[in-house]
Amino acid sequence: MSYKGTVASGVIVLDAKAKLPDGTKVEVRPVRQPARTSVRSRRERLARIDAIAAAMPPLPADFAAEHDHYIHGIPKRSSRG
Repeated sequence: MSYKGTVASGVIVLDAKAKLPDGTKVEVRPVRQPARTSVRSRRERLARIDAIAAAMPPLPADFAAEHDHYIHGIPKRSSRG
């Protein structure tokens, strides 16, 4: 069975429903929490992505229809009779 809790002032405080007798040995594993990002850092990341995209050469006009040709090197559909 597992229990949940939080760290408060360096002490692990289990949720109220956890009733463990004194002396019970436990194993603690931190739960990964999603990183909180500010609006500014999101904007900075988007600006970097935009800069990378702007530096890339444009794709051929028929890329969507002929992606197998450009990615895998097979003959274009238009040239396969």
